Amino acid sequence: MKRSKFDYPYMMLIILVLFCLCMAIRNGNMADHCKNDCKDMFKEQNMNECLFSHIDSVMDMQQQKMPLCEILCDRTLVFIFSQFSCQPCVDKQIEILNTFFRNDRNINVIVLVVNYRFKDFVIFNQTHQCKLHIYNILTDKLDFIKKDSPVYLVLTKDLKIRSIYFSEKEEPEKTNRYLEHISKKYF
Repeated sequence: MKRSKFDYPYMMLIILVLFCLCMAIRNGNMADHCKNDCKDMFKEQNMNECLFSHIDSVMDMQQQKMPLCEILCDRTLVFIFSQFSCQPCVDKQIEILNTFFRNDRNINVIVLVVNYRFKDFVIFNQTHQCKLHIYNILTDKLDFIKKDSPVYLVLTKDLKIRSIYFSEKEEPEKTNRYLEHISKKYF
C-alpha cells in the first residue's frame, strides 16, 4: 500500500490531538484520581487467619519477654522487617515513621524486628534513635516477611491483619499516603 506525502502530517496531527485529549482528561480527573488513589493503592486485606497466632512472645530492649497480645491495642500499626530486609529501605522507613509520629498522634505503633540477635537488636535501636517501641520476634514462621521490603500492617488485638503495605524506599510519598490513610481509617 502506497502512502501519500500528506499521510505523515495527518497522522502526527491525529497523534497530537489524541495526546492533548488524554492530558486534558487526566488533568480534569486528577482530583478524583488523588481522592481514589488510596482506595486503589492500599487495598484492604482482612485476613481471617491469624498469621501471628503461633508467636508466643516478643522481647523488648531489656530482654524481657511478653506476650504479643499484651503490647497490642484494639488496633495497632506494626512495622515489621527482618535481617533479610533491605537495610537502606528499613532506614528510610524508620526515618519516615519518626517524622510522621513526631507530632503526638493517638496511634499505637510498634516496630517488630524478626530474628535479630540481641546484640544487633540493641545496635539497631541505638543507631536509629527510634522513638517507637521496638520488639524482637524469634520465629521462622512469618514467611511474608522474608521479602526484601519491610512491611506495615494494622494488627488487631486478636492478631488479625486489617491492612498490609509492602514499603519501598524509592517511593516515600506512598508510605506517607499509606500512613495518612490508615490513621484516618483505623485510628
